[in-house]
Amino acid sequence: IPKVMVDAVLSIEDRRFFQHGGVNFLRLAEAFWIDVTRQRHEQGGSTITMQLSRAFFLTPEKTVKRKLSEIMIALELEQKFSKQQIFEFYANRVDLGQRGSFTISGFAEAARSYFNKDLKDITLPEAALLAGLIQAPSYLSPYRHPERALDRRNIVLDAMADTHAITRADADKAKATPLKLAPPNVEASDAPYFVDMLRDTLINKFNEREMNDQAYRIYTTLDPDLQRAAAQAVETGVKLVDDQVTRMRTKKIKVGKGKYETHVASGPQAQVALVALDPHTGAVLALVGGRNYGFSQLNHAIAKRPTGSIFKPFVYAAAMNTALDGATNVLTPASMVDDAATTFAYGDQIYEPRNYKEEYHGPVTLRYALAMSLNNATVKLAEEVGYDKVADLAKNAGILSVKATPAMALGAYDATPLEMAAAYTSFANEGTRISPIFLTSVRNAKGDIVQDFAPDKRPIMDPRISFVMTDMMEGVVNFGLGYSAVRGRGFQAPAAGKTGSSHDGWFAGYTSNLLCIVWVGYDDYSDLHLSGAQTAAPIWTEFMKKAVALPQYSDMRSFSQPSGVVDVQLDKSTNRLATPSCPETYTAAFVAGTEPRETCDQTSGVGGFFSHLLGLGDKPLPPPPQGAQAAADGQPASEADRKKKGIFGKIVGIFKEDKSSSKPSKPADSGENDPH
Repeated sequence: IPKVMVDAVLSIEDRRFFQHGGVNFLRLAEAFWIDVTRQRHEQGGSTITMQLSRAFFLTPEKTVKRKLSEIMIALELEQKFSKQQIFEFYANRVDLGQRGSFTISGFAEAARSYFNKDLKDITLPEAALLAGLIQAPSYLSPYRHPERALDRRNIVLDAMADTHAITRADADKAKATPLKLAPPNVEASDAPYFVDMLRDTLINKFNEREMNDQAYRIYTTLDPDLQRAAAQAVETGVKLVDDQVTRMRTKKIKVGKGKYETHVASGPQAQVALVALDPHTGAVLALVGGRNYGFSQLNHAIAKRPTGSIFKPFVYAAAMNTALDGATNVLTPASMVDDAATTFAYGDQIYEPRNYKEEYHGPVTLRYALAMSLNNATVKLAEEVGYDKVADLAKNAGILSVKATPAMALGAYDATPLEMAAAYTSFANEGTRISPIFLTSVRNAKGDIVQDFAPDKRPIMDPRISFVMTDMMEGVVNFGLGYSAVRGRGFQAPAAGKTGSSHDGWFAGYTSNLLCIVWVGYDDYSDLHLSGAQTAAPIWTEFMKKAVALPQYSDMRSFSQPSGVVDVQLDKSTNRLATPSCPETYTAAFVAGTEPRETCDQTSGVGGFFSHLLGLGDKPLPPPPQGAQAAADGQPASEADRKKKGIFGKIVGIFKEDKSSSKPSKPADSGENDPH
């Protein structure tokens, strides 16, 4: 321990350390007098030996009994150990703040954490700063409260001058030195963003000095194993994003005859957020607020961004509600909506959404429209249901910024990843929204409860509706736009989710026991030019693969189906009830009583014959087969092939087996349609 560190500590904490026998009775009496005259505990009067006895053997509660015990233990320590040994114990044990979710204990660890150097290399102003932190390390944190830390450091320097440990000139020179801190060297697995949120929550509820003095025990919801998995998934996934961004920014520029140079355009670095919680308790189990806490302490998990297409399930949920709210036109997953270029009038304004590459799919089922995230179909559905009903449902789920406009249907309004995680519990928790919680309990040093915490619960939709929506969102990952990023990357447990893009990339998904939201984007709001399936979904998948490997999350089951919901086998071609004459089928969930009644072979007869012949029937919905997804153009490959044949090809096809119709379509590689 360098002399400058010893001098700094003794000057501010215990000037007579090497003279007293463990207790400075004169200082103790002075502290007692100040406390009595001011009618509150302001002065401790504890020597370093007394502080050490308290740290090892006692609680920090301020009572006469504890102070007497502290004195007796200090006197005993002085008999057992030398002054140098006592100071060494103290120097290695003293609390000097937090590094992520871990306590910084001792001067050597503090020198590494705050200055990124060995203790032997510490300077005078640095030693004074560390000595000053002893009084209240959280309150005086140089990262969060640099002004307080600077003032306290200067007090220590004045004390060192008063004790002649340094000259007044040395003190003045050191006081003129600004704080020179190393960037916070915090790993994402240390959950620094979670700790910051936790601290803000506690400070809003409790007095910070009181928490430090009383040594409150804080019980949180964080799962270290899952936090480690989240940090690793983000690290892996962000590298994939960086590679894609670099490829987009790389251009070959002609610099002469036959000569080219490769240039990489400058631009911002993509940021990321991941929130994972238990969808049934609201417990936040893992949280990553950025790619590097040392680079940026901005917590993107609580930063508002346009939600993009992860908002769309609320449009479809409002549509499914027509099965229960007495609407004359009941909408189901098999109901048809026209995906065509449309101009929507709202008040005196015009809204003209466009599909990716201006590709439109004509009449499609709602299940298909959600799986393929079709923009025009979704806005048209919101218009049919009523923008106000969609907005009311979203607001009840906690997405408070939405307004009842056509743009709302495509996620034009802002929410944070944490808010979207809470909103998605409405789907994952049988229609009941659960507010996220970070704390479970705060207790005093004796273990007595100061305050327990529980989430707020609010029913948002009928359990039957939430299950039908979960079934529809399973289609997103089993054959829709999320297939390549989820199933294609090896995550096979039952899961439901939704891709999303605005200027950013999103993925919202959940299993039976875990819900996770991932966001990727730029801080300056510039366009990422990459979809959620290309950016956020791979991170979600990597996280879920690591989670399912942990014993406490390995039991990812099929979603529990409530009573009042029926599974129905439908014909892929007509989306009507399947019969033995229509062998190409898929299964979909319906609120009981709203399932299709007509069978696939009821389209027979003259009208049905020419309807099938000319391709005028309903848009077929791709089933959720093993390893199949809709083709890149948004419809099953077999149907696309039939359309390419033309009228004469179809007539010939009546008398000739169409081999292509039975082939599963190949998963699309393009990612997803913007702005999904």
